[in-house]
Amino acid sequence: MKQKAGLPTIRPKRFEAYHWHVIHEIDGHDPQAVKEAILEAQSVKDKPSLIICRTVIGFGSPNKAGKEEAHGAPLGEEEVALARQKLGWHHPPFEIPKEIYHAWDAREKGEKAQQSWNEKFAAYKRLIRNWQKSLPDG
Repeated sequence: MKQKAGLPTIRPKRFEAYHWHVIHEIDGHDPQAVKEAILEAQSVKDKPSLIICRTVIGFGSPNKAGKEEAHGAPLGEEEVALARQKLGWHHPPFEIPKEIYHAWDAREKGEKAQQSWNEKFAAYKRLIRNWQKSLPDG
């Protein structure tokens, strides 16, 4: 049996045997399916999750999708233009639409997480100093 590209050694049954939460073969090109799988994985609190996505290498490329030549080599200007047209992407190269930029901008969340971590670490350092004062000699 010929193995497909990707992670051929990942076998869902192995991870199920390890008591992982396994979400089987979603369409990795369907944003809603990916979102639902992530939400499902996040809802499982007592074990790790594995999401298995099926994707096509070179997705959107009319002449190279599903072919080895889409991996590790540039598509070329003409193929990129065709892929952009097929995918309905009408923005200039390297321009990120504002709604996508804002959805992916994690600076505020990161700053809050950093501040929270700094507060916890400061409390931890105070706790350690107090422990050292309360330990018996010898």
